[in-house]
Amino acid sequence: MNNAANISKTSIFISNDTGIMHLASGFDIPVIGLFGPTKAYEWGPIGRNKVSILGTGNNINKIEISGVYETVIRLLYV
Repeated sequence: MNNAANISKTSIFISNDTGIMHLASGFDIPVIGLFGPTKAYEWGPIGRNKVSILGTGNNINKIEISGVYETVIRLLYV
């Protein structure tokens, strides 16, 4: 099975800023893009149920897991 087929079967897709994140954005599944030095407003996933999270000080390593978790819950259950 290829990447696209696997992605289309997921409940949610969480990724850093990569090409595969953009591929996932083409499906009707929630996508969370994690960003550091790149500009989320330029490169983030676009559309309904698509969210970008930017690390504090443009540092992806400063993204809090609790914030990602809260976003997952919001996208899946609200």
